[in-house]
Amino acid sequence: MKNVRSIVGSLLTCLALLIITTNLSAQGTGEIRGRIIDSLTNEPIPFATVAYTVSGTLRGEVADMDGYFKIKPLNPGFYDLTFSFVAYNKKQISGVHVSSDKISDMRDVKMNNGSLDVIEIVDYYTPIINFEDPVAIPLTFEDIERSAVRLNPMALIASVTPDIKTSPDGKKLYFRGGRAEAAMYIVDGVKTRNGRLGIPGSAIGHLTVYTGGVPAKYGDFTGGVVIIETKSYFDIVNQRNR
Repeated sequence: MKNVRSIVGSLLTCLALLIITTNLSAQGTGEIRGRIIDSLTNEPIPFATVAYTVSGTLRGEVADMDGYFKIKPLNPGFYDLTFSFVAYNKKQISGVHVSSDKISDMRDVKMNNGSLDVIEIVDYYTPIINFEDPVAIPLTFEDIERSAVRLNPMALIASVTPDIKTSPDGKKLYFRGGRAEAAMYIVDGVKTRNGRLGIPGSAIGHLTVYTGGVPAKYGDFTGGVVIIETKSYFDIVNQRNR
């Protein structure tokens, strides 16, 4: 009997790990990019290094001749980056958020020329750029966490743009005066048009809204489209550690 229970327990553990792995792979990866420059001259700092930690392992990238750097692929979550170069004070930028299939563009990272053995630590809010859809309206992880209506999915979506109106009962959304049934909702790749998302607001990790100009990849569709990504394992872990 004990052997049977042991075998069943092992099978359940393997199944749970398989589900977690499948969910993580479905989340996709993101990228951090930017340029490292001198804070006084605004000249690029070639070959400066960028250090970061992934799953407890310290990793690093080197900027190119013009000071540009890219870090990819990265699982969704928060990252602390440390920039260093000879004759410059180290700079640590905390809380750079990475979303699935998005670019976290840090633009110009300014380093101070000096010989002091100090580390400048700053918090960072990362603007998000979509790889394929520059006209999309994103609501990032940070935006959602700061929103007063984050626990109400419909109110959260309506807060993205004035082009979206809410029905009197708060259960339907109207995109640019269109019918509520004309809106499409995609939650982790699963499509629905009835507005029943099936998830609480606290589970939403990233939100993208189209009120017009819907890309062809979503089909021959003229209504509003809402793409929702639920929080990944990495989002939850990093949120607890912050």
